[in-house]
Amino acid sequence: MTTWIILALYATGWVITARKAAHLLLNDTPHDQPDLGDQIAARMLGFLVGGMWPVILLGALVNGRLPKTDKQLRAEHAAQAQRIAELEHELGIEKGPHHA
Repeated sequence: MTTWIILALYATGWVITARKAAHLLLNDTPHDQPDLGDQIAARMLGFLVGGMWPVILLGALVNGRLPKTDKQLRAEHAAQAQRIAELEHELGIEKGPHHA
């Protein structure tokens, strides 16, 4: 059941995105009324854009490669700085201006 819900949401997002992308492309034509070639090209490109972004987003979620928040980056930096200080202490390396 969950698979069908996910598939339905994906298909709905695909159609909405494809229609919006095609609409934006068609409104960007230099002449008043786009011809059949412009309409077909815009719909094909909209179809590709609409289908690809959910796949890319899902891949990023699965691989855990979503951009980190500022809070996460600060926490990682603080942990790294603390670990460096621990290692320097264990090795007897002192930080300061007199040990340049």
